[in-house]
Amino acid sequence: MLDARPGSYRSRVNLKIKACDVHVCQMLYDLVGGNLRDIEDGYRVIWEVNSDEVAADFIALGLTSHKTFTASLNWDLIPEQFHGAVVAGLIDGDGHMRFDRKKRRAEISIASGSITLRDQLLERFWFFKSVEIAPSGKRRNTLYRIEVQNHRERLKALIALVYTPLPFQILARKQVVLDQLRAFLDEQDAYDERMEQVASLKAEGRSIAEIASQVGTSVRPVMARLKAQGIDSRTNPMG
Repeated sequence: MLDARPGSYRSRVNLKIKACDVHVCQMLYDLVGGNLRDIEDGYRVIWEVNSDEVAADFIALGLTSHKTFTASLNWDLIPEQFHGAVVAGLIDGDGHMRFDRKKRRAEISIASGSITLRDQLLERFWFFKSVEIAPSGKRRNTLYRIEVQNHRERLKALIALVYTPLPFQILARKQVVLDQLRAFLDEQDAYDERMEQVASLKAEGRSIAEIASQVGTSVRPVMARLKAQGIDSRTNPMG
């Protein structure tokens, strides 16, 4: 949060984060100084500094007061090779990452109340979609969930941009999820490559059971693939 007020009040910059990610605040403390302490009974940590100079530096980089609703990106200040790092930072700071292997469902999103930030991300990155979250409870403002839908090519495009390579490590707990998702997507690509052999194996006279065993799946997907290609699974199309 950036709090810059006129008069004798010095500008204040702070970052609140879960205690398990304390190393992020520690890096800022080591670089800038200020204060680092536990809050909320140790559930979160906060780094803060009262400094007009530090606030001015952050403002020059696009950080504004009440960033949830005013955040924006100045792409002219960011070399293209670091665009992925910026998105990675948004996911780490205001984002969500989850992967359920059993349900084959991935969720990667960034939450923001800034229409400007939403539009900037949608215009630059084709794989993002936006979902509007209406006000509820004590929250009076609309939020936006900028997300990658559970679509393999969109997920792969995000991963290629954001996480390979980075000059720093993303949050460890999100790296675990990312590694699981990467492995799953690689497995799906390998499966598709094996399934491409189904028609040719059938043409060689292999039985459905033999084909299923060779490509590493059950009989039903093999029959479905043959049907989609207009091949009768009961006969040899070359006969």
